[in-house]
Amino acid sequence: MKYAVIAIVWALSLYWAMGEAFTAGYEQGYVNGKQRAEITEEQVLQVCTAWWFGEGNPRAMQAINQYCERNKQ
Repeated sequence: MKYAVIAIVWALSLYWAMGEAFTAGYEQGYVNGKQRAEITEEQVLQVCTAWWFGEGNPRAMQAINQYCERNKQ
C-alpha cells in the first residue's frame, strides 16, 4: 500500500512537471513564431527583391531605394 501511494504521488508530480514544461515551451515557441511572422514591409521588400534579382545584386538595392523614395514623397 505504501509503494502504491508513492507511485501515485510520483506519477502525478511527473504529470504536473511535464505539463508545466510543455506549456512553457509552447508559449515560448508561440511568441517566437509570432515575432518572426510579423515582419515589416521593408523586410518583405528586401527578401523579395533579393530573391527576384539575386542575393547582393546592385539592381535589388536600386529597386529598394526607388521604392523607399516613392514612399517618402
